[in-house]
Amino acid sequence: MKAYTLWALLVVMGCFSSTAQELLPATKPSKAQQLMIKRGYGMFVHFGVNTFADMEWSDGSIPVEKYNPTNLDPDQWVRLVRDAN
Repeated sequence: MKAYTLWALLVVMGCFSSTAQELLPATKPSKAQQLMIKRGYGMFVHFGVNTFADMEWSDGSIPVEKYNPTNLDPDQWVRLVRDAN
């Protein structure tokens, strides 16, 4: 085995060992998680063509014609978020 091949193998093995350590579950929230907890309530709104096909997930084959928001009140969504504080 040539020296540079052995060196490359050692580098790759080192990467895997450090990655494995990072994948272990934490015993306490990270700084970013602590800030999110402190911030409190959050909300995520996802609206798209799947809404009109009554599906949560799709493979992208839903025809664009299905997306037909005729009675849509996004201001109501904003009021709901505002009122939820």
